[in-house]
Amino acid sequence: MKNYFTLLFVLCFVFFANAQSSSSDMTFVKCVKADGTLGETSSIDKVWNPSKRKIIKVQRQLNILGYQVREDGMYDEHTGKQIELFNRKNNLKCYYGLRKITLKLLRRQCRSIMKNK
Repeated sequence: MKNYFTLLFVLCFVFFANAQSSSSDMTFVKCVKADGTLGETSSIDKVWNPSKRKIIKVQRQLNILGYQVREDGMYDEHTGKQIELFNRKNNLKCYYGLRKITLKLLRRQCRSIMKNK
């Protein structure tokens, strides 16, 4: 009986781990063209449920790059709009929300600015 519960626990753990895998990080959205019309459906690498610490880091990086946001750890409408502007400025095909590529670009651009100071 003990082996049965151990096997059941392992199976549940494996199922949960697979449900949380990186393949579920992709989100499909309709991209918006420059003229405001809907374009093709694309998959994007959205960051799901970023921590308060991660949001503060993003807000700090946005401020370094000249975007004006409060560093309060809240992913509010204003922070979202500044992220969208950053994504557009960096020619991301779909500029919706906080994406993994956004984090990478923010980090790279901030390092470049800090190195030149």
